[in-house]
Amino acid sequence: NVRAGLTFPAALRSFVRQDPDVIMIGEMRDAETAAVGVSAALAGQTVFATVHSNDAPRTIDRLIELGVARHSLAAALTTVVAQRLVGKLCSACRVLEPVPAHLRSMLGSEQTSWFVASGCGACDGTGYSGRTGVFEVLGVDDTIREAIASGVSSATLAHIAAERGHRSLFHDAAEKIAAGTTSFSEVERVVGWWVR
Repeated sequence: NVRAGLTFPAALRSFVRQDPDVIMIGEMRDAETAAVGVSAALAGQTVFATVHSNDAPRTIDRLIELGVARHSLAAALTTVVAQRLVGKLCSACRVLEPVPAHLRSMLGSEQTSWFVASGCGACDGTGYSGRTGVFEVLGVDDTIREAIASGVSSATLAHIAAERGHRSLFHDAAEKIAAGTTSFSEVERVVGWWVR
């Protein structure tokens, strides 16, 4: 109720004043909500929040775009999890086909065949039954904190994280394609291959 002064950030500030141990913010979509969430994290509360972003490293850019200071973000952030839901191939009708050579090199795999969607009565002709997650977890250690605070780009941050063992959405999706859990076309539709 904006006219009464009851806004999402105002309610969130009220919750923070109650000194909870854990705060869940449905979505950080404006500067004020982001500021209150980061402030609570800096004060010692565990804050869980959702942010719309392409992948884990680009979440840093999104929070900075919302007005969070880099040094505050570096100090407050502990983990970023990116996720997408992709359709699972129907186990009753999935079909094994050869992997096109140009896609094999792009995926960085020697795999010569993969499963594709077909369609049957069990999946109502879609080729998919149910969904599964494709995940990316960016743990924020001292090296990543320093990179965030110093103002590096999300691409550089992703490179630094990869050197430290970080696995992107691309890598998790490629494993699920190789395992026959989902198809390349479904991952391309939902994740996109620009997320590497």
